Amino acid sequence: MNQVLHHLSGCHIQLVRESSGLNPAAEDAEDSGNLIVQLGANRHSVAQRIEANLNKRGSAAAQALLDDVQTATESERNLYAMLTPAELLSCGSSNSAAGPADVVSDFGLPVSLMRCLLEVPPLQAGLAEMLAELLVAIDKSDYPVCLQVNYTKLILSQFRYLPLAREAASRIEAILFDIIEASSLDAKRDTIALLPELFTQATDSLCEKLRSLLVSATELDDTSGSHGNASSTPLTPALFDCLTLLPLSESQLGEFRRLAMQLLASVRSCLSI
Repeated sequence: MNQVLHHLSGCHIQLVRESSGLNPAAEDAEDSGNLIVQLGANRHSVAQRIEANLNKRGSAAAQALLDDVQTATESERNLYAMLTPAELLSCGSSNSAAGPADVVSDFGLPVSLMRCLLEVPPLQAGLAEMLAELLVAIDKSDYPVCLQVNYTKLILSQFRYLPLAREAASRIEAILFDIIEASSLDAKRDTIALLPELFTQATDSLCEKLRSLLVSATELDDTSGSHGNASSTPLTPALFDCLTLLPLSESQLGEFRRLAMQLLASVRSCLSI
C-alpha cells in the first residue's frame, strides 16, 4: 500500500493525507494502510475536505492530482490497491487468490481510495474517463492483468450509487456509453446493469441512447439466409432489465412500450416469412 501512495507523490498525496486527517509527512507502511482504511470509513467527509483543499489551490491542483493517479494506475499492483475495498486491504486480502472481484461481483459498494476520489466533484469526470479507458484496455487485453481479478466489475463498482456532480453527469453518461460501444458483450451487459444504480433521473439524452441500443440489439439480421432472420442479441434482456429499473417518466415509459411493441411486431413478421 505504501507503493501506491509513493507514486501519488509530492504535494498532491500530501493534500490527500491532510484531508484525511493523517500526518502529511508520514511515509511508513502502517500509516499508508491506515490512510486507505480511513478514506474508506469516512470517504464522504474526506472527499469534501479534498474538494475544499483543491479549491484553495486552484484548478491546476486538480489536474496535477489526476496526473498522479494516472501514473499510479500504469502499474497493475497500484491499480488493484486503489480499486480494492479498504477492508480487504487492511486484512491483507490483496494477496488472496479470490481478490476483490468476489466482494464486488454483485456490485457491492466499495470503500476504496478510487471511490473516495470519485466523490470529489472536480476529479469526477477526469477519473471516470481514466477508468473507462482502463476498462476497455483491459477488456481488449491491451493492459495485461491477473485473470483471477474481474477488473470490469471492480472498475464499474466504483460508480455504484455515486453522487454525480452536475457538471460531470452528462460527460460520465457519454463515457459509459462509449464503454458499451467499445467493449465485449460481458462488459456491455455489466455497464448497462450499472445505469439504474448511477442515474437517479432518466434524461432525454439517456433515453435516446438506450432507444438506439435497443433498436440495434433487435434489428433484423439478413446475413444468414435469403429469407432473413430476426435476431435478438444477448443485450436485449439486459436493456429491458435496465429500463424496468430506471426512474422513467410516464411519457418516457409510454415511448419505450410503443418501441418494444414495434420491435416485437417486426420480429414476428420476419419469423413468419
